[in-house]
Amino acid sequence: MKLNSIDHISINVGDFNKSLKFYRDILGLKLLNTIRMPEYNITYLGLPDGGRIELIDYGIRQKRSETDNLQIGLTHIAFNADNLEAWEKLLKNKGVKIILSATDLVEVGVRVLVFEDPDGTILEICKAL
Repeated sequence: MKLNSIDHISINVGDFNKSLKFYRDILGLKLLNTIRMPEYNITYLGLPDGGRIELIDYGIRQKRSETDNLQIGLTHIAFNADNLEAWEKLLKNKGVKIILSATDLVEVGVRVLVFEDPDGTILEICKAL
């Protein structure tokens, strides 16, 4: 018995339209489908490896609670991609908040770029050195 892969990562969003534009139009994820539930909507966006990002829209616009890197639990979502400098330029041009410019983390063996989605969810693009 073993786990094969990540099926999806779920993100509660405050402003669905901003989040959809960010994940679809800026990050380039493919819109798969939206499921309308009685109290919320779920929209799936496809990742190139077959995994999915699940945006959950409760129709309310609340601010994200303040967090820090010392919190227990999930701290960020990391994607793998080439050319972090091109990604950084694109994200800056789109007004995305960059937390850490493309930087080599030699001890970990990766180059990383850390930024926020419209609701402050921390995302990372990384590439092996």
